[in-house]
This record gives sequence, structure tokens and C-alpha cells, in this order.
Amino acid sequence: MIEEYVLNIACTMGLKLSQASIVDGRPFGCLDVYLVNISSKGRKVNILVYRDDIVKLENGMHSDRLETRIRGTLSRLQRLIDYSRPHIRTI
Repeated sequence: MIEEYVLNIACTMGLKLSQASIVDGRPFGCLDVYLVNISSKGRKVNILVYRDDIVKLENGMHSDRLETRIRGTLSRLQRLIDYSRPHIRTI
């Protein structure tokens, strides 16, 4: 569910993702968070997402905090992609 949500937000931002996946934080000792991995064009970013926000999303509720965090992370990914592009200098 979160993967689809991330892909939809990325689409509205004009960013095509190659991957969005989620990892439960409990095996790593983080009881109340998930790690979401997002990648595009060879660049990768991660975001910690609170379990409460995932539960809200699964129950059809909107979370401003979740959307804001995802948009910020996708913006960071876009900057990484833009920075890695070769720049052409004109004289």
C-alpha cells in the first residue's frame, strides 16, 4: 500500500521511480517505524515512516505528516538525479 502511495505522489511530482519498497523496522529494534527505500535513475533515498501513518493509510485515512515526509524525500531524490546529470557549460 505505501509503495503505491509513494509512486502516486512521485507521479504528481513528475518523477518516475524504478523502485519503492518497505522494510519493517522491528527486526532492527525500531518498533514503531518502517524504512521505505525509493530509487530512480540509479539514485536511492530512504525514509523512516511511522507505523501509525501506515495504519492510517491502510484504513483509508490521510496523514499530512506522511505526505510531507514523502514529498520531501522525493524532492531530495530529484536533486540527487539533477546533480548527477552532466552539466554543459556555454561560453
